[in-house]
Amino acid sequence: MLKALEKLTFTAVILGALVLGGSICFGAEFSVPITVHEALREGVSGIDRKGEPVTVGIPFPKGELHEKNGVPQLALEGAPDYQFRTLARWQDGSVKWALVDFQADVSSGGKNEKVRVVPGGGNTPGMLAEERGGVISVNTGAMTVTVRKKGFNLFDSVAADGKDIVLPGASKGIVVEGDDGSEYLASNDRDAKVAIEENGPVRAVVKAEGSHIGSSGRMLDYTVRMHFYKGSTRVKVFYTLRNASKKQFEHAHIRSLDLVTKTESGPYAVASKHDGKVKERLGNGSELVYYQAVSAFPQSYGGDAFYYHAPIPPDFKRERERGFSQEGYWIKDGDKVLAEGRKSEYP
Repeated sequence: MLKALEKLTFTAVILGALVLGGSICFGAEFSVPITVHEALREGVSGIDRKGEPVTVGIPFPKGELHEKNGVPQLALEGAPDYQFRTLARWQDGSVKWALVDFQADVSSGGKNEKVRVVPGGGNTPGMLAEERGGVISVNTGAMTVTVRKKGFNLFDSVAADGKDIVLPGASKGIVVEGDDGSEYLASNDRDAKVAIEENGPVRAVVKAEGSHIGSSGRMLDYTVRMHFYKGSTRVKVFYTLRNASKKQFEHAHIRSLDLVTKTESGPYAVASKHDGKVKERLGNGSELVYYQAVSAFPQSYGGDAFYYHAPIPPDFKRERERGFSQEGYWIKDGDKVLAEGRKSEYP
């Protein structure tokens, strides 16, 4: 086991991908180098990145790394702030996998090789999120967000740069519209569970679980995770809709599902398209709608085409023969088409 681990290398790839890049020699004074770079296709240019969030997992041999107050005893060189948590433990209680969060600067097409994992006292000071009564408050330094535990409506309020972006109580939150036009809101679920799942000086995660409730009862369950990052006004939201429940055996017919947050003073909406992006100013009552039908993802590219190396081999013959009534995508503002693409073109 040790011999295998001594040859491991670790690389953190910006843009959300995690893969394993410097050599490791575990011992009393181990040092694990981490190389950070952009995940770019051949022929695609990158951008200069400042304080980009990075998350990477690191394995440790049995008995090598231990916790104190539930935190792996590690530190980072080359990053001002960092946080660790244990992903898995060995039978003796020592840390098997440790997750580290930090932020890194990377120039376009370049690498950051200054970061190293070393023994230490755990996380740097500070927490982004705190719970006060029935509200969870998150302060990233660039923005302040409140999340209601009762009547969960996504972001109950948001303020940044001294301006109110979302006013308390103004947003509907998650809305499912039934086949008959009736609405089922996540905020109507009195038994919803909203809690801080992860918290530290670099990243905080607020998790919400519950059901969509309307005047006629329940309509499907949901899980939401909101990721907040130090110094950033960006929030990464993962929404999962669950239709398997002992409470509802019959088919669930829905017309639409929306994550609704009402913002102040004419916001912009930005959506990706296959050859760039769409930026549209939204007025009173307007909305930007993105519709995705059948696409050829993952698309085939020359050079570094991962399409040919996917877990399921491509069936080119079947793709040529079959057709679908709805293919490609479109982006609309009301009835106005802002962008559209064919089956082989996707954001």
